[in-house]
Amino acid sequence: MKASTKLFYCLIAGLAVIVSAGLTRLTDDGLGVCWTHNVLRNWEEFGFFHLHGQLVCNVGGVGIETQPDLYTGHRAFSLYPAFFCFHYLGGSTGVSIYYALLAAIVLWSIWQLLGRTQAAFWLAMMAVVAPGYIRWQTTLDPNLAAALYGFPYCAAVVALLQKPAWRWPHLAGLAALMLVYSAINWSTAFIHAMLCAFMLVQPGISKRRFFIYTGLGILIAGAVVAISLATRISSAKSAGLVPMLMEYGWGNVGYGLSLSTHTALLRLVFVNTIGWLAVLGFLAWRSGWQGISVRMLTSFFPLLTAGMSVLALRNYFSHHPWMSCHFMLLGLMLSAVVLKTRQPLRPALAFTPGLVWFVVALVYGFGVLSFYQVSKQQELALIRFVQVNTPRSATLLVAQDKDPELASLINRYEFDRHYTVIPSLATAESWGTNTFVLTMTPPPGRLVTHLDNRITQDSWRRRLLAWYARVIAHRNPGDKVEVGNDYYLYQP
Repeated sequence: MKASTKLFYCLIAGLAVIVSAGLTRLTDDGLGVCWTHNVLRNWEEFGFFHLHGQLVCNVGGVGIETQPDLYTGHRAFSLYPAFFCFHYLGGSTGVSIYYALLAAIVLWSIWQLLGRTQAAFWLAMMAVVAPGYIRWQTTLDPNLAAALYGFPYCAAVVALLQKPAWRWPHLAGLAALMLVYSAINWSTAFIHAMLCAFMLVQPGISKRRFFIYTGLGILIAGAVVAISLATRISSAKSAGLVPMLMEYGWGNVGYGLSLSTHTALLRLVFVNTIGWLAVLGFLAWRSGWQGISVRMLTSFFPLLTAGMSVLALRNYFSHHPWMSCHFMLLGLMLSAVVLKTRQPLRPALAFTPGLVWFVVALVYGFGVLSFYQVSKQQELALIRFVQVNTPRSATLLVAQDKDPELASLINRYEFDRHYTVIPSLATAESWGTNTFVLTMTPPPGRLVTHLDNRITQDSWRRRLLAWYARVIAHRNPGDKVEVGNDYYLYQP
């Protein structure tokens, strides 16, 4: 390939990465509405080393010195790259750059896994603009990090496994790679399981290498899982090992309250189908269907392993179905690698069909994500209203007598502001100067900041969202946070 052609494809890939990061930022308007963003802001404000690099997620940073709120069970290591970008590259802008870097890494990894072909290039491009890739990105969830960094990890391990001869440096390199990757989070164990499944069905990988990898995986990933469980159980909020496994797994408590297996499967299948529809269509188009056979079905063992991993934590993943998409995509890509080795060589994909598929995937992804924007429009507007008009260290006061509905919902809004529900507005002035009253009732004779949160009608999208909530998600009344039309902020 000529240097000019390589440069052209690099520019196209760069454009896809920028678009992916831009679409990701649009999902939360760059507000950082998750506990992980609170951690980044706390590290920035109070000092990363002062907080010992731990997952300290105190809202607004309030009480961080006297009562640090540690998020136990997850590994803080998963957030270090995001914080590096946040600290050195401009706060929320740095986080957007982090999204772009992740998209570039995933794009390169898929291209590398699938043989660095034209078809692999366009498939990777489609993956990073798919709704299944973008929708959950802004959470910066440690489990999500395990799946995303799993792409370059799998690309590196597969390349190492396919070397014709192994010596001690190769084994040491594999062990070091597994140690570094497993330190991200306990959920890296799922990716280790997918790789074991891949090695069982991929031609050319010896059983000796399979047993070496499996043994190292059990030791390293098992240790990380054990440490995470011990940390979680030892926290003051924990009810013990069995209740925790019931909540995240198959119990009818916590995430699984009133959740049936039918509803869980419906959510997961629907979300993954919608999230990866363009990718699945492209793979079906390029598959060169040879009919169903046992040999063909065993190629999907990595994908089946991904599905079993997700179902092992039925309650957790069905409560966060979009998070499952990244694990399922990685299983799908590993299965695609196996299928490629078992099928006749296909003609190289021409530029024009690849570009058409990418454009279709981009338009489709933007369309699906627009539904999410519509569903979160009012909530994001309220969060922006509070964040723009109050300092992070402020305390929000909500009066029970004036705003009983707002008082019952205040704990569900991701303001990153400390809040207190007070019995009456009459006591608001006693709270000091760095306090703001948030109310839905206009106070007479007060200088207030007002949010008109009425939205333009978008009836067909809202009808489809209502259908999804009723038929697919089976949501109960109160599951979705309701947002009003008018809000007022003022200092007492």
